[in-house]
Amino acid sequence: MTNDLKKQSLEHDPIVEALFEIRFSCKGNRPGNLLAGVLYPAIRDKFPESQLLDINNLPIEVRETDPNLRYAATQRFVGDNAQVNIGPRSVTVVSPRPYMNWEKFKPTILDCLKHLNNTGFIDKVERYSLRYVNLIAAGPTTKEQFSKIHFNGSLGTFDLTEEATQIRTDIRNNGLLNKVSISSNASVDIQSTQEALSGLLLDIDTIEVSPPEDFLDRPEQHIEIIHEAETNIFFGTVTKETLAEYGYTDE
Repeated sequence: MTNDLKKQSLEHDPIVEALFEIRFSCKGNRPGNLLAGVLYPAIRDKFPESQLLDINNLPIEVRETDPNLRYAATQRFVGDNAQVNIGPRSVTVVSPRPYMNWEKFKPTILDCLKHLNNTGFIDKVERYSLRYVNLIAAGPTTKEQFSKIHFNGSLGTFDLTEEATQIRTDIRNNGLLNKVSISSNASVDIQSTQEALSGLLLDIDTIEVSPPEDFLDRPEQHIEIIHEAETNIFFGTVTKETLAEYGYTDE
């Protein structure tokens, strides 16, 4: 498979949701719980609808002490086929289905990062990540579903491709952590497109856990690196036959 990812494209894609997340610590004199209010005026034109999330029902003390909630978003801002979720220590840019493609998603991310940097809240970037959740259409049997990707697995005498199987692995490559999850017999209902999808779930979350100090000054080159890493895993995992079904071209 070629490494020239700019030449790779799918006529239609299996992406259910794409997410870019940045986690950070705030400067001592700037409370993170005020970040959403400060950032919103800069993004309001593109994300006019504001929603408070259910986590606000929990006391701040609980959210601060629970590592699973520490980076959770408290508010969501919704625009045209994109969302921005903001918490005291994180910002997540989301492209739900139908995915807007990287040429449009990247500028959306960069615009939000620029406004985030301009708030003056950020002390240190702790990590950033790019995650793609894919639902690869397949027949009802797990054998058919696993035939869509390059996968072999067994447990004793049991062929895992013939069982309802969920697998998660952490792949470290070129300094990045790639959390890859595969689930057979998956189904997703997409309200925005009125689709009911079923098949094999392929979830790839590529994380930079040691961000460069200049990330917010030069974010484009850094997010291109994690996008290339994620794309390499996807195209290396899915079979050529499956790519053809999605209209794969390598121009």
